[in-house]
Amino acid sequence: MTAVEYVTRNAAHLTDSQISKKLTSFGFPCTAGSVEHKRRQLGIAKTGGLNTHIVSESPFVKYDNPPVVEADRVVIIGDTQFPFHHAEFVNQVLDLCKAWNVRYCVLAGDVIECSSLSHFDPNWEGGNNNGIPDEVMDDLIELKSLGKSVSAKLDALIDKHGRRELASAGSVAEEWGYAKNDLRRLVNQFDDIVWEIGNHEGRVLRQMQSPFLPEDLKRMFLGDEPKVRIAPYYFTLIKSGGIDWRVTHPKSSAKGDAKWYASKYLVNVLMAHNHHLVMQRDRSGKYWAIEIGACVDESRLPYVSQRDTKGDSHILGAAIIRDGKCWLLHEESPWELLRKL
Repeated sequence: MTAVEYVTRNAAHLTDSQISKKLTSFGFPCTAGSVEHKRRQLGIAKTGGLNTHIVSESPFVKYDNPPVVEADRVVIIGDTQFPFHHAEFVNQVLDLCKAWNVRYCVLAGDVIECSSLSHFDPNWEGGNNNGIPDEVMDDLIELKSLGKSVSAKLDALIDKHGRRELASAGSVAEEWGYAKNDLRRLVNQFDDIVWEIGNHEGRVLRQMQSPFLPEDLKRMFLGDEPKVRIAPYYFTLIKSGGIDWRVTHPKSSAKGDAKWYASKYLVNVLMAHNHHLVMQRDRSGKYWAIEIGACVDESRLPYVSQRDTKGDSHILGAAIIRDGKCWLLHEESPWELLRKL
């Protein structure tokens, strides 16, 4: 076989560089440039196979590396919207995590409310500004460990005055200050946390009016906390007990949409964002399509509670993946019984 014949036969599946090396080893010394020149003379263009280099590779990043959690037990807490969270429900979920030794957590979007950055109309104010401030309340609660008699007196004092309720955040700094405190307390309970982006985090992006790194958002609230991962994705992949789950905070918030995502991505889906509590299969019957409710207290959201709307009520909910199986949690969950499992 001549050198020209070798080029003709192999141009479709070998690069010019590979052909030049082969020809050189056969006793026909040449360069990749000379092979390219001869190939063009023969009318063989780079239009297929390994020799396709007509257009260059795009310089922009591929979004094909979402956060992945590989663990037997993972809690999914969505739509906390700190500092407007439902503390009682969230604490029930965290207590169950302690009992079940759940060390991995996915915060499924809308971790922070950012009402100070909202496009909603200003709301009417109300509330009790005469109660016990948070910093004093925390000190009083710590004193309850001194004994039953002291604890009883402190309970009476707290019941009499109550906790101070703020009408609204005076600034974004004040709102974020409260959000940081409770977010930090939640993070401290786990070994590995994924902070998934949601539309409320997007309020920060809209105010910036420019691209913004998720890591910068994390530093604003948690500093350089190493056990918290955040990435430019509105979903997280979980692998537990040999079963795959997709935790998503999608663009659509319609009730029942989880089944569409399960059928599209061919995986079990846990959907946040719409604040509905739904447990069903997708249209094929092969995958779970679960909407996990929310951990925000809707009575603290003026745009929800000050005026009647036709929308469904927000339902408290969260989920724990345990050995690949989903435990959907809600207000009527038998917490005491679950803690014993």
